[in-house]
Amino acid sequence: MSARFSVSYFSSCNLCLLIFLVLLCLCLSDQKSDNVLCMDSERQALLEFKHNLIDEADRLASWDAENNDCCRWAGIVCDNITGHVHEIRLRGHDDRCDRPYSYNLFMKGLKQILRGNLSSSLLELRQLKYLDLSCNDFEEIQIPSFIGSLRNLRYLNLSESKIVGIIPPQIGNLSELRVLSLGSSYGYPQRTLTSRNLQWLSNLRWLHHLDMSSTNLSKATDWFQGNKISGRIPYSLMNLSSLSILQLGQNELVGSIPAWFGTKLNLLRIVSLRHNNLEGNIPHELCYLSLTQILDLAHNNLSGNIPRCFNNFSIISGKETVPDLQFYFSTQQGGSTQGSASLVMKGREDRYTGSIGLVMLLDLSVNKFSGQIPIELTTLLKLKALNLSRNQLTGRIPYKIGDLRALETLDLSVNKLSGELPGSLSTMYSLSNFNVSYNDLTGRIPVSTQLQSFNESSFIHNKLCGPPLTEPCKNVDTREHQKEDDASNGVDWDLIISIVLGFIVGFWIVVAPLIVKKSWSVAYFGFWSELYDVIHKYFFNMFCK
Repeated sequence: MSARFSVSYFSSCNLCLLIFLVLLCLCLSDQKSDNVLCMDSERQALLEFKHNLIDEADRLASWDAENNDCCRWAGIVCDNITGHVHEIRLRGHDDRCDRPYSYNLFMKGLKQILRGNLSSSLLELRQLKYLDLSCNDFEEIQIPSFIGSLRNLRYLNLSESKIVGIIPPQIGNLSELRVLSLGSSYGYPQRTLTSRNLQWLSNLRWLHHLDMSSTNLSKATDWFQGNKISGRIPYSLMNLSSLSILQLGQNELVGSIPAWFGTKLNLLRIVSLRHNNLEGNIPHELCYLSLTQILDLAHNNLSGNIPRCFNNFSIISGKETVPDLQFYFSTQQGGSTQGSASLVMKGREDRYTGSIGLVMLLDLSVNKFSGQIPIELTTLLKLKALNLSRNQLTGRIPYKIGDLRALETLDLSVNKLSGELPGSLSTMYSLSNFNVSYNDLTGRIPVSTQLQSFNESSFIHNKLCGPPLTEPCKNVDTREHQKEDDASNGVDWDLIISIVLGFIVGFWIVVAPLIVKKSWSVAYFGFWSELYDVIHKYFFNMFCK
């Protein structure tokens, strides 16, 4: 007993001693982290990198040879224990990226962007995981191929930076990469790519966010260029099974949307293929993207019917909730790198940075879709914006459209929709943008605070009447209103009338003759009596003998 006690006591003492040593090491490491000096070779590499830059606003004033601790320099984040440089955060600020911020800088006469060349001295930063040089002005230089040798990179953002030329295939060596953002929205010289140029993408198996879009919406001019990926959607994307965000808008993609989008990339949350030359039907496999919260296929040549299976989008429909969309890449400062996306809502393009988990959008505008608006779309209860404008849609607006209570933007303009506006529209209290102009709609505009607050231009080129239009409703047939209201309340009069008529016809054809003519009645019931005796004897002989 005493031996067992001594062993237990000894083990407890060892455990306590181990915990004490761990806590002591943590305390010492925290204390050391306040005084840590970066590696001399990495400090020299950063000074060489600065030497090749033009810093008009003196953003890199703290990058001084006399300041030995480069871990305290602006935009630099080091490992707390080893002192290795892990992050370079030198995102610029101007109208392309941060308008309110840049306005304040403009008033002060400053322009917070970097120019110049990218030095290969960065290769000395062997533990570099995060590189953000976006929104700067590296005009007329190419993406240097040496970046493909920074094998520990997990985040690379060169978007909005005026970098030109072909993307080097060495980027495919960054097998640890989670975020690759090369999108552009300014007047950059052109980067013309084809599907063949992008085969290296298949090596980036851990990629979560891919942005290779050109996000300028203005008409093409001699200076409006950017990424121009031509050809079909590259098959190299098939291997990116961890992808959450895919932005390939404003390119020259052709052909159809491949079916493997829904089967191989089923973790996609944001899909933007707007402003391309895609054609054909939307494949039903796209409905397998149950986690999708943003689907933007606007400004293409897509045709056919809008898929009814869009109600499989479990996030937009509210059947499933997931944490806000953000990337797990943690910084040494305790923060995290969150996603960003360029989205068109409320008639303008905005770039959402940071939290975009609450944005739910479906944009199929400016295509060649035909047929009716599927009533299944009215089950997407979390949808914030729905744009089906400039298609060839026919039939009535679904009477359950009012179920989309979270909807803020609804654009059905420039189609061939007919019938009356559903009365359920009056219950959509979140609407701030609404347009049904240029259709064949008729009748009275439903009364609600939201609908009457919109401009006349939201209703023009129809046969509508009532506020906010100046055209009064004089001889409007109220029977159509009653039919629409009954439908919105779930009353199907066609079904009721069919049942009543069926009962009447069945009664007079079958039952009435039996009542009127006694001989028929006797023969009819005699037949059923004999049939019962035969069946009864058959089963009795089978089971009871």
